[in-house]
Amino acid sequence: MVAVVAPMTPEGAPAIHFTSTEVTCSLGKYSQAPASAVYTLVIGEDAVSTHFSNALIPSWLVPWAGKTTDYGNATATSASWNIQSSWKGKNLSCLTLAYANNATGSTSVSAVVPPL
Repeated sequence: MVAVVAPMTPEGAPAIHFTSTEVTCSLGKYSQAPASAVYTLVIGEDAVSTHFSNALIPSWLVPWAGKTTDYGNATATSASWNIQSSWKGKNLSCLTLAYANNATGSTSVSAVVPPL
């Protein structure tokens, strides 16, 4: 018997939103609703933090995970971090991985941290 796994195809780009104190990365849209998601915040070329929405995704599926990994500090649709003053003017990327029904999909988005 061959099991068919439906893909997690990205259908809409993730987004980055800044406030004066926080940066939020939204997952975007996939062909399936995610059961869980992972968000890695990259400043320049340094992966500084990874938030998991829950423990359904094993960390080995996210080899780019940052220096700190937190389970439960995200939702299946977004994750947020407090903005550090040292990030201002630097390139910020958010790498996302979504999981559902034994399938994964990954996307990323980048922006320059504004002088808030």
